[in-house]
Amino acid sequence: MSPDTSETADLRGGLRLTLDWVGDLVTAVVPAQLANATPCAGWTVHDLLAHIVGVARRVAVIGQGADPFSVPSEITADADADWSDLFAQADTDIWSVWQDDATLTRLVTVPPGHQVDGATALGQYVTEFLVHGWDLATATGQVSEGPSPVAEAALAAARQFI
Repeated sequence: MSPDTSETADLRGGLRLTLDWVGDLVTAVVPAQLANATPCAGWTVHDLLAHIVGVARRVAVIGQGADPFSVPSEITADADADWSDLFAQADTDIWSVWQDDATLTRLVTVPPGHQVDGATALGQYVTEFLVHGWDLATATGQVSEGPSPVAEAALAAARQFI
């Protein structure tokens, strides 16, 4: 059973701020950092970038109401991939779907197979991007504090989801 969307915050503005922050972090990664360890056990910066881009692609698919497992949560890309461009393309795909108000009330499926309204799903992914943004910033020596108001809203959404 999904929560009542009227009580679920519209986190699209927070997602925009978070994706801008993560996009800046991705753009600042230099090839010499790709082998760096991250706070994610067993993952390098390369692995984390592959996951961030994969999840961004998945968020667009989820917003369409499609099967989230139809796209991998990690992309396959060479070390010399243009990570900034890959993330920017996924970001564009996200906004082509999520700018429509109907995505907030549409019933969507999120891993591991739960059905929730779009607003709840969006809250889950804002949180994921905030966490992995922090992971990436920490692993590459960048400023690791994401947009504070977004973090507070994402925490409230996560509490509701739980």
